Amino acid sequence: MKFAVRIIKNQFYPLKISDGANLRHGQMVLVRTEKGEEAHKVFLVNSEIQKQWEKFKPEPIPFVRTMNERDLAELDEIKKLEIQALYKCRELAEKRKLGMNLVQTRYTFDKKKITFYYTITQIGIYFLNFFIVSFYHLCYIEVGYPYFLREKGAVT
Repeated sequence: MKFAVRIIKNQFYPLKISDGANLRHGQMVLVRTEKGEEAHKVFLVNSEIQKQWEKFKPEPIPFVRTMNERDLAELDEIKKLEIQALYKCRELAEKRKLGMNLVQTRYTFDKKKITFYYTITQIGIYFLNFFIVSFYHLCYIEVGYPYFLREKGAVT
């Protein structure tokens, strides 16, 4: 595989690209993950990534298309929504004294799913899920932890 995307910090995934695709290093693309369509930056596979893949090579991720100007404007709007959701969730957690540190929020490009990344010091996960569902009117929450938190042992 010639190109990869970084979905989680320090975790690169190869792209499954059709023959007609013309990609460049640093270009923004849409890919299809288990969460839905997500926007990521393309990286050329270098020797460091190849060494990482010798230990564990993840499944290739399907390439959807390169992002155009309209997509990039939409991505800027999504980033604003992520910041708003992060602050709102922090407010809810502090109000309920859940003892957690919200780290990051990510929407899928189609805005169908939102993932909250956090560390927690006490058992408050069930209360947090209840309040997130009630606020965002979602029926399903996927709890995720960034790779760098798992790697450092901050999340068990």
